[in-house]
Amino acid sequence: LYHEDEEEALTELPRLFRVATDRILRKWNPADQPRVSRPLELTNAIRLNREQVLNDLHRPLGVYFLDRHGESVTRESFLAKISDLIRGLGYPEQDARDAATVLVDQYIEERAGLIVWRGLNDYGFLHSQFRDYLAATDFHERIKRGCLDAELLISQILARLSRDHWTQMAIPMLIKLLD
Repeated sequence: LYHEDEEEALTELPRLFRVATDRILRKWNPADQPRVSRPLELTNAIRLNREQVLNDLHRPLGVYFLDRHGESVTRESFLAKISDLIRGLGYPEQDARDAATVLVDQYIEERAGLIVWRGLNDYGFLHSQFRDYLAATDFHERIKRGCLDAELLISQILARLSRDHWTQMAIPMLIKLLD
């Protein structure tokens, strides 16, 4: 990452993960070139650009997986969550379900990306720090848009402090982003 685009070492975690996430998503869709963002074609009716894949799918999935830390995420529940997210973009239920199936079958199960298939109904992030970064950026963006109350989030975080996985990265990353 340092040698490709950056003039200085990426020492701040949010910046490091932003660049790494972009790099992984760019390589996930081989049609993408560094300066040309082509949509990810999931079905004839659904094409998502890289920003939609990041903002509308991966960030909310960071929160989804953060809440299920340590639990297996079955194929069916994973497909339902992705379908809900795609439906939230304004697509009909059947189109969203078809697109979710393509996304899981052709991209997550067959290609390396931020979310990986571990086999036998087990999906998760390539590394927990990507999950934490994406969850933190999702919280941050929702606070900026006024869709999430910062005080409510703080009370939810305080209620979750007994869960170690919330304190390892997501909270420090969120604090850095809000700073």
